[in-house]
Amino acid sequence: KTSMKRLLTLGVVLISSFSIGSEDECCKLKSVGEHLYHYTGLDDTSEYSCISECTYSKHGEPDSKYCFKNGNQKAVCEDDDVKLLHQLYSGLSSLHSHLKSLLTPEQA
Repeated sequence: KTSMKRLLTLGVVLISSFSIGSEDECCKLKSVGEHLYHYTGLDDTSEYSCISECTYSKHGEPDSKYCFKNGNQKAVCEDDDVKLLHQLYSGLSSLHSHLKSLLTPEQA
């Protein structure tokens, strides 16, 4: 539990009070700015002034733990299709960069 408290302390993300859906609803996937967060469960987050007991891990950091409170960034509940499109775009962008690096100056 100590590591969870440490992670929550480090992971409190400031967001605006505007959120798609109820503040007390837990989204399966939430975006804040350019970052994605995956729902991990409910925990007592009252000591961190979070807007709900919903906790999340940051995409690509499965051991991280975040809760959200009011701030200056917009939080949006996303669905799995948006996540898939985001990953597809990122993958295609990486592939394009890699293929471009393989071309000779004459081919580019």
